[in-house]
Amino acid sequence: LELRGDDCTHSKGAYRILDLGSGSGLCGETFRSYVTIYDQDDVQTSSGSSNITGDDDLITLANCIDVRDNTKRSIFVAIDVSGKMIKLCKESGNYSHCFRCSLQDALEVIAGSVTNHVRDAYICENDNILIDRRFDIVLAADTFIYVGALGKVFKNINAVLGINGLFAFSIELKERRDELFHSNHCSNDINDELHSSADEDEVMTRQGCQLQSSSRYGHTKEYIEQLSMKFHFHLLACEEVVIRNEFDRSIFGCIYVLKKTK
Repeated sequence: LELRGDDCTHSKGAYRILDLGSGSGLCGETFRSYVTIYDQDDVQTSSGSSNITGDDDLITLANCIDVRDNTKRSIFVAIDVSGKMIKLCKESGNYSHCFRCSLQDALEVIAGSVTNHVRDAYICENDNILIDRRFDIVLAADTFIYVGALGKVFKNINAVLGINGLFAFSIELKERRDELFHSNHCSNDINDELHSSADEDEVMTRQGCQLQSSSRYGHTKEYIEQLSMKFHFHLLACEEVVIRNEFDRSIFGCIYVLKKTK
């Protein structure tokens, strides 16, 4: 993903990036040049503690995007459920903030923080201290194979991205054997979505998401296209690639780049 001037409104080095399921931090290495990493002593959370933490501190996560100075607008946040992976991200020096928590919890907290901030900014529209907290780029590389249903994820990513923000991610393509999908093996996210959505959403999820024989989730291109349309994303790129090789067999997937339009 090479950003162009018309992709986002910021110059290189000034982006706000969220890396979901960061793993050991490979995306951090790739996108490091798009953010400005400040000295740890120079950047503090609202609570006054160090900006880098491995704790399940969702309050600190919400506070870390509370930027009070336009000159320190750039931010690169790593999210992963593994403490070992977060430790590697911290040691890499590529991220400004690292948090050990689930993707779903992180998105809920950040989306809520953004919503509250937008409301406060509207009330205090002349207060130039309040600036946009939303992200320019959300990354999810080899992450959705562990998630399943993506409706809530797309909804919250729409909330945390600014207009024209980019959403880049990969999926593993769903196997063409529908009998492999068993609803009792779905994640809680899938079950919640099936029980709380209209019939068409249930059908969309059942047809578009499948627990594979590998115990990873596969998704269809049609499912991604439907979610993109529903949550106001425009398709910039979709490339079918070999995601991994397993037991001498190529596992195919897709890499997507979407742009938020609304």
